[in-house]
Amino acid sequence: MSSISKPVFFTFKPPACPVCGKPAYSRGGVHPQCAVSRADKARQPKAEPRKPKAVAPSPWKKTCPRCNRQVAARRFACDCGHTFERTAAAAAGG
Repeated sequence: MSSISKPVFFTFKPPACPVCGKPAYSRGGVHPQCAVSRADKARQPKAEPRKPKAVAPSPWKKTCPRCNRQVAARRFACDCGHTFERTAAAAAGG
């Protein structure tokens, strides 16, 4: 048996940055660019949720009163089951 022991190597693992999760070698444990982005997020006011834009009326489409879906103007029934009434012009000419 040999009395020579194998050397033990200790590896230094730097702390992980709490913002991005990558190893941080800076003194505070946070990358400078990550610290700036974190501070910017704290300063920005919360944005209000955007409202959907109103759909401009088209001469080739009509809105279903039951489901608010845009359907072709020549259709007599919507996919939701609503049936449109025939107009006098459609009944006479069409």
